[in-house]
Amino acid sequence: MRPFRWWLALVVLAVWPSMAFAQAQPRVEQLTVSMWPEFDRPDLLVIYRIRLASDAPLPTQLSVSLPESFSALNAVATVGPQGTLLNANYTQQTRNGTTVLVIDSDSLDIQVEFYTPIQRTDEQRSFTFTWPGGLTADRLIFEVQEPVGAENLTLAPAAGSRATGEFELMYQRVDLGALEAADQPTLTVNYTRTTAQFTSDFLVGPTPLGTPQAGGGRTPDLTAYLPWALLALGILLLAGGGIYYLRTRSREASPRPRHRRASAAEDPLEASPVYCHNCGARASATDRFCRQCGTPLRR
Repeated sequence: MRPFRWWLALVVLAVWPSMAFAQAQPRVEQLTVSMWPEFDRPDLLVIYRIRLASDAPLPTQLSVSLPESFSALNAVATVGPQGTLLNANYTQQTRNGTTVLVIDSDSLDIQVEFYTPIQRTDEQRSFTFTWPGGLTADRLIFEVQEPVGAENLTLAPAAGSRATGEFELMYQRVDLGALEAADQPTLTVNYTRTTAQFTSDFLVGPTPLGTPQAGGGRTPDLTAYLPWALLALGILLLAGGGIYYLRTRSREASPRPRHRRASAAEDPLEASPVYCHNCGARASATDRFCRQCGTPLRR
């Protein structure tokens, strides 16, 4: 029976990841893919802004795919009540050649930032972003920030709107409607730019990008701390066992107290033995009569 239990445990451990992946993901109300070319690097900064449905259970877990062209992951965060970015617990996996982020979230708003390269030919700039699929959303929006100094910026498919947004910069938006898990829509952007400065160089004050703050009140990733907890527990057990062993050996090595025989000074009968000449009973040196028969003792 015991070997069967071991085999059952191994099967459960092997099947568990696929079972967890097979669980339904929370419904995404809106997915905005915001693209900021040459914002703080020569590359394209891509920002996933994911808004979960208001009825999504929290905390939850969401799997998000990254395109093949991504070069560096910048941030994985949840959005706090005041709009503050908080570091999110996540794992990075590879599924069928695609990089997937499995994100733990206790917020309805999730943000992922990464970089992809931009094609350059003299002053001409271009890039193509293809959504890698794997996610269902009620609404998908592609958004492109116009770099400072950019000219003749065009989108394919064409933008449906152009308006001022964050940092008082211009943004072009393409609303693609509902997104199915198998959909992989593509956006191609072309523009010209003569300056090598980044857009962030023209902004006044700090930008909200960078390392998010440490999260507060989020569900901790217990698996990350489990090896350290087991190590600490093992050290405590070894220390306790060593102390117990040393104390036990100390008790065994120490001599046991022995009953001390009374000295002659403490025993009046041993100090000066006197015997009764009538009955032979022992008497003390200070006795005048025998304690047994009452006969006067001879000195």
